[in-house]
Amino acid sequence: MLERGKVLEVLAGQKARVSFKSSAACVQCGICTRSGETVWLVVQNVVGARVGDEVEVEIPVQNVFWGSFQIFILPIIALLLGYFLGGIPGAFIFLALSFLAIWLYDRFYRSSKTVCKIIKVVS
Repeated sequence: MLERGKVLEVLAGQKARVSFKSSAACVQCGICTRSGETVWLVVQNVVGARVGDEVEVEIPVQNVFWGSFQIFILPIIALLLGYFLGGIPGAFIFLALSFLAIWLYDRFYRSSKTVCKIIKVVS
């Protein structure tokens, strides 16, 4: 998936913070940090973009599908599994555990494995 954004800050280690306008895909994906209508993401700056440049960023499609699965499908599966194993209390416990698992994954694993990069400077 390609997104166009603006470089806010150039960071050490060939990285840059890029801001984007929030789109419909942003709700499903979840890899960016949201701030109202604007989202931002730290990406690899392999083309040497500078602050203020408009750039095109490649976001791997599997990140979008995995994010959608985590947000929408995994909690429903946990809820149903908990209901069948322990009734209504079990459903709520499994639902809470699924949210905890998603939060832990997001906090400790996903951010280190997501590889988004600037592929070209537009202007």
